[in-house]
Amino acid sequence: MTIPVWVLLGFAAWTLLTLFTTIGVYRWTRILTGRASIAEWRADEVQGSEWYRRAVRAHMNCVENLPVYTATVVVLLALRLDTP
Repeated sequence: MTIPVWVLLGFAAWTLLTLFTTIGVYRWTRILTGRASIAEWRADEVQGSEWYRRAVRAHMNCVENLPVYTATVVVLLALRLDTP
């Protein structure tokens, strides 16, 4: 595998890690302990503490940029551009 493909896999792993270790833990602990219901989590409302809102923004930045980087890697692979 080339370096751009490895970086793409790392970026995808980072996106999932951000989701599971911050947003997922916070939401599921609140849901499973009865402090919140699944229906309470809305995208158009400010929710949670400051660190939670920052984690959501960080995750959304990853989600927004992952397709762009993926397209770049696909073009590099399609053009067979490879450097040592």
